[in-house]
Amino acid sequence: MVIKILEMALPVLIMLGLGYFCKAKNVFDEKGLLGLKAFISNITLPVVLFNAFLRTDVTLTSSTSMTRSVAGYKSSPL
Repeated sequence: MVIKILEMALPVLIMLGLGYFCKAKNVFDEKGLLGLKAFISNITLPVVLFNAFLRTDVTLTSSTSMTRSVAGYKSSPL
């Protein structure tokens, strides 16, 4: 269980540490930061979202029950 948590949290912590290091050492200037932000928001984020939606397992049963729960319907017994 601890290993699964580390597998999920460690990449995030590494990226936070890398960002802190770059900020402390002034690795990027203002123009470089604007380019990096544009790259992340225009290319990287859509790719990550597309990949997440692609890997999601959605079946008719799960999507129907999710729709009912969001809409506030109670499932009727069969």
